[in-house]
Amino acid sequence: MASTHKLILIIDEVQVLVNRTGNNFDWSSWNDSAHARTELDSIRESLYSDTELSLTKMSGIFLPTGPLQELSLSSGWGDEFIDLANRYDEAALSKECTCFQGPQQAGIRFSELGMTQDYAEIAIGKCPECAQQWIRYHYENEGLSGSGRWYLGAISDLQANTMHVNQAKAILEGLEWYWIGGSYYGGRISVRSGSIDH
Repeated sequence: MASTHKLILIIDEVQVLVNRTGNNFDWSSWNDSAHARTELDSIRESLYSDTELSLTKMSGIFLPTGPLQELSLSSGWGDEFIDLANRYDEAALSKECTCFQGPQQAGIRFSELGMTQDYAEIAIGKCPECAQQWIRYHYENEGLSGSGRWYLGAISDLQANTMHVNQAKAILEGLEWYWIGGSYYGGRISVRSGSIDH
């Protein structure tokens, strides 16, 4: 079965592209960005319940002369479409990677991005097996024992490539889920969504 998590990240990137100001929908089967978003939202929602059917619908979007390619060519971002289409093909053919089974499984290599204004350390990492991008947010008050906490979430290539340290918290809080752990949580690793404890 295809990697549902990766397909969701691809759909999220498509949403960003179709929402660009100045897009020309004249040659696309979509009337406008609202029409495109409605179809993309429907596919995204069904990915959780029927990945194979959603994959068929997504394939139609990425076809040569399909709505996304036509939109990209008439709007001036054809190269970005090709990159995204190649990553879609990889996600459609790949199985769910162990990096989605827990941080201890992943072997992700991180590069420090910097520190936020409130002293959280931000790093971006890539899974060596499937190339999935991850953001790590780590905060610890050295004056307080048991205050160390980290958050780890899967992000799109677009998010990873344009990430600024002070965007990290909002991006993590906007994800559908992320891993948490550290002494603040009693050493337990779990999954959650919503606001970060900081």
